[in-house]
Amino acid sequence: MAKMADLPKLVDAALALSESGKIDILVHNAATGDDCHLADLTEEFYESQTDVNLKAPIFLTQLVLPHIAQGGRIVMVTSVSARLGIAQQTIYAATKAALEGVCKVWATELGRKHGITVNCVSPGPVATDMWNECEPEVLADFQPAIDATPAAARVGEVSDIAPVVALYFHLLLAQCISNQFLWTGKSDNYAYLVVDDKSKDAVIIDPANPEEVAPVLREQINSGKINLTAIVNTHHHWDHAGGNKQLLDLPEFKGKPVIGGKDCDVVTTTPKNGEGFKIGDISVKAIYTPCHTQDSICWLMEDSTGRVVFTGDTLFHGGCGRFFEGSAEEMNIALNKTLASLPDDTKVYPGHEYTKANVKFALSVLQSEAVKKLSSFAENNKETQGKFTIGDEKEHNVFMRVDDPEIQKATGKTDPIDVMSKLREMKNNFKDEGNFATWEAGVDEFYEGSSVSPYLELLKHNNIMPPKRRVAAAPAEAPAAPKARQSKLAKENNITGAEENEIREAFALFAQKKKGEKEGVIPIGDVRRAMIALDIQPTSDELEEFVSILDPEEEGYAEYESFVAICALKFHNRDRTSDSHSKELDEAFRLFTAGGGEDKITIATLKRVAKQLREEVDEEMLRDMILEANGGAGVGKGVEKEEFEEIMRRAGVWR
Repeated sequence: MAKMADLPKLVDAALALSESGKIDILVHNAATGDDCHLADLTEEFYESQTDVNLKAPIFLTQLVLPHIAQGGRIVMVTSVSARLGIAQQTIYAATKAALEGVCKVWATELGRKHGITVNCVSPGPVATDMWNECEPEVLADFQPAIDATPAAARVGEVSDIAPVVALYFHLLLAQCISNQFLWTGKSDNYAYLVVDDKSKDAVIIDPANPEEVAPVLREQINSGKINLTAIVNTHHHWDHAGGNKQLLDLPEFKGKPVIGGKDCDVVTTTPKNGEGFKIGDISVKAIYTPCHTQDSICWLMEDSTGRVVFTGDTLFHGGCGRFFEGSAEEMNIALNKTLASLPDDTKVYPGHEYTKANVKFALSVLQSEAVKKLSSFAENNKETQGKFTIGDEKEHNVFMRVDDPEIQKATGKTDPIDVMSKLREMKNNFKDEGNFATWEAGVDEFYEGSSVSPYLELLKHNNIMPPKRRVAAAPAEAPAAPKARQSKLAKENNITGAEENEIREAFALFAQKKKGEKEGVIPIGDVRRAMIALDIQPTSDELEEFVSILDPEEEGYAEYESFVAICALKFHNRDRTSDSHSKELDEAFRLFTAGGGEDKITIATLKRVAKQLREEVDEEMLRDMILEANGGAGVGKGVEKEEFEEIMRRAGVWR
């Protein structure tokens, strides 16, 4: 393995055994791990480990690349030593940390071009033959690594590791299909591909980002690995069902049924509670869990090997979704009656990777061993989906322990519904110590006494709102501006270089410096304002969702790349809905005017428009906006259709 000349022999041997002439799976498992104090290191010792642990995997992968099947898998077995700082492991830890970095690079480089998934498995000490042959004093040196192993403070067995490696070959894939540790992209949300081995029938759950998902699905279909039968949604929010239409517009997905709640985009089938369907031999059942949204459905799937439940934004590991469209009573039923009644061994696959943030809050109200164990796992694992069961959630999820005396004491409530309500309120307002500071709380005081709302004044201050009712002078002819170069980030989010420049300018209006962030960071309180500057005003529900996505650990700020991803999705959604929005605008304007296009809308009718469109809009904001729109001519004078559209957009009625 350490000799470059030997590597082609491995490839030739694999190809000789392959019926297809291709290599489907490459696992980098070989390693050498002798210990040595820093003072005793030699160049020979360094090369003996780096050649096997790092050089060989890199160049073996290079040799395999021309032969690996489209959609193949690469798995690298690394080690907790990469992060634990164990004495005498300078070279070993460095090689394993390097492999984890290589994993991230290859996931990006090989994923899009070849459809190859690249992932790591990072165990602690494992009882292999090499381990069993070590002297007792050598084994004793590994105790810190054993104690720090996230899953359990014991030596691992081969049977512990093999299923994890197998998971990367089979069944469940994250939204980007390939990324570090089955990671899920900038929005921390999962999509899952569920495949029946025998029939190859498959469904894709919540494919919110078609630009990432479609190429891999296409390859899987074209190579005969899957027969995609449907798109399945857990609820209608854009980061779960927002990719349906775009996916169905592609030729290979046209006509596929969309199975989900009644409000999901282009849904074709909404099963009743308890109804289901089959994916080959896999039985699927719809479990209604209204609260986060009224159309929330958890999907229970069972076959002869076990059962799993896809919970969307209803249940997370250690937490639950916000009550956007429901009540504490509904969430209590969803978690503590409906889902809690499932067999304890049911594995949970949530819609987002929020475990780390959830457990920080949990520890503030419950100091149980189960919560501490979850905290340890979350600190050492970026990816937690499918690692815990319904039985585990009953132990470490505070929202599923509303009868726990310690939690009741922390909330000051005893009735389960009251406890649920108070927990959600506490979680919404929870800020971990050391969070990034935001000045949003001071905005109202800063503008106190102003005749114009702080919201509008801030827009004016940053020259975001152009003056109304002015005839623009004819612009002088100018040479065409050079086309903005499309960066890697722009390509990843399917936007132009010019669109990214717009996003960067809006971000810069509110950005603050932060070490390690080239573009700085933006306080969460300014996300809405920055999006207004881009004319992609989020609705109140969207803003809540964006905040939970941009700042899952509730640190108080959003990073540039995450902000770009959110804005890009809004850009795409805006482009897709512009025609339907024009019709909606005309209908809304006619609804509240007698004669149509020549009439004007006043403050009184604006309030009715907002009510008709099911949005609560602050009257003071509407007044300010009318004054801004008509140049201060008075609230009673009203506005025409063009200004009406802009007002309602900025008020949050339209996106």
